[in-house]
Amino acid sequence: MPKSFRFLFLFLFLLFPAVAHADPVPALTITGGTITGARGTLPGGLIVAGGGISLSLIGVDPTTGNVFNIFAESQGGFTQNPFLAGPGQTITFTGGIAGSADQGFAAVQVSFTGSGPAIPNVMGATLDLQGFGTATIQGTFFANAQDALLGQNPIFTIPLQTLSGPVALHFISAGPGDPRFELRSATLTVESVPEPASVILLVTSLAGLGLARRRIN
Repeated sequence: MPKSFRFLFLFLFLLFPAVAHADPVPALTITGGTITGARGTLPGGLIVAGGGISLSLIGVDPTTGNVFNIFAESQGGFTQNPFLAGPGQTITFTGGIAGSADQGFAAVQVSFTGSGPAIPNVMGATLDLQGFGTATIQGTFFANAQDALLGQNPIFTIPLQTLSGPVALHFISAGPGDPRFELRSATLTVESVPEPASVILLVTSLAGLGLARRRIN
């Protein structure tokens, strides 16, 4: 085989794995940020300004280490009643969106659930408690609204992920003389989850320390 053909064959052989594994659309891993669910509608379907689900997240491309700041917001809000709870009652909530976000040029699915402690026997205009929540998220983000509408030219995707962490619960009073409170918003602070490589490194390090200790003893 002539040298030129051998070189071409070798070049194609080396190039093929890179082409085969090329991924022009990064798949991000969420490492932090917040997800907020709010009371999106009033009885009768009236939309409340600022209600719904909003995302302010940090995503990392595991293959490059590039960091993305992600924002999306949409109407929707909580879907599980009751919103009013009195002293001694605990709060649970469910909310989410599915489809195109109103802001953020995204087509995402978000499910957000959680719970909080019992309502204390207090009176006041507002009440803030700490709870715990879990959210799932998946979807695609685009450069502009037109691309999002047409589903073309994605910037990155978020594979299905489960996020969890503490939730700040904000209530307002049901009214003068009424001991009940209404849940108005719940904000999940995403707890960072170690990447698999970091977990493996930690495990191997601990195993190495154990082996070294055995040798010393």
